[in-house]
Amino acid sequence: MGLFALVVYGVGDMVGSGIYGTVGKAAGVLGNAVWLAFAAAMVAAVLTGLSYACLASRYPRAAGAAYVTHRAFGFAYLSYLIGLTITASGLTSMAASTNVFADTLGAMIGGPWIVMVLAFLGLMTFVNFWACGNRCGRI
Repeated sequence: MGLFALVVYGVGDMVGSGIYGTVGKAAGVLGNAVWLAFAAAMVAAVLTGLSYACLASRYPRAAGAAYVTHRAFGFAYLSYLIGLTITASGLTSMAASTNVFADTLGAMIGGPWIVMVLAFLGLMTFVNFWACGNRCGRI
């Protein structure tokens, strides 16, 4: 995955499910204090980004947090657990995107929720396999 694809994935994921999909629900729960939740999330995101920038400049290798954990503690099992939590984070993000897509498409065209979920997951699977095939020169 190149830099452009990674940036497009990250921005699409944040805009798709993180912003458009949950703002209405957050505003419904928090009311006029919804800005406070976004301010707290912004502070957490900035601190996380600065931490990753600091660590990535010291250890510029693939594997990110798992590699840094291995370098810091030298304990392979802990690095493995960090890798699993990052995988779980990606799965949670995909689940949120799928939920938002299914709710939005279901409201627009109707139909069972599970069909919308399977359609979205099928489309994303096709895009990933197609991109892998193009990159490997098979398609």
